[in-house]
Amino acid sequence: MSTIGATLLMRTGLLPALTLAQTGKPLPLNSREFWTIIKTALTAPDGQDYFENNLKGAMVPGGADGLDLLIGTLVSAEPVAQPAFLIVAISDAKTPEVTLRFKNSKWKDTHLNGPLLPGSAVQFRGSPRRVYKRTLHVNV
Repeated sequence: MSTIGATLLMRTGLLPALTLAQTGKPLPLNSREFWTIIKTALTAPDGQDYFENNLKGAMVPGGADGLDLLIGTLVSAEPVAQPAFLIVAISDAKTPEVTLRFKNSKWKDTHLNGPLLPGSAVQFRGSPRRVYKRTLHVNV
């Protein structure tokens, strides 16, 4: 999430204020915890508004709480030989939640040069474009 997005999340109270009583220092979020916060916000009654005002077009995770990349598990890749889209699970290893679409430096569609194996770990950051609330699927 971009700095702007992270600020908006904190202003809306969606980032937890986790602290250690002994040190008073915030606990860093891991990728799955960060995704759970986003997922909870997106599935709330005002989830579409949250998406439009806080996530759409922002770089996610973008350094929020020191998190630069989300980590998920590759569910599938299309087309298989040179994927242009990756379907990724974050909450667990099998539930499709994010579609990654590759763009080059000129924002034109592009693809990878070889196949990826389902079940592989995928690290990514991206700019969300759409959310499908019924199945909670985010296109990045």
